[in-house]
Amino acid sequence: MNAVKKLQLPVAAAKALLSSYGRFNVVQVSPELILGAVDLHAATQLSFWDALVVRAPSASGLGRPADRSPDLPSQHFDRLHLRCP
Repeated sequence: MNAVKKLQLPVAAAKALLSSYGRFNVVQVSPELILGAVDLHAATQLSFWDALVVRAPSASGLGRPADRSPDLPSQHFDRLHLRCP
């Protein structure tokens, strides 16, 4: 496992870390999500991949603010407000 080799964790600690990932919501990348990201990419200066990340919370029904890199200004996309942490 990468966590054991690169992070130099014991197997039990790596397993506990991986188990904690279960609390995260996973968004399935669907054709609708991809098309929404393409539209956002075309309408803004976001890269396609950034637009996909921006569209993901809305697709999951979360709709709550998301943090992003501090070197980018705050912006609004639909109901999503991106802000610096």
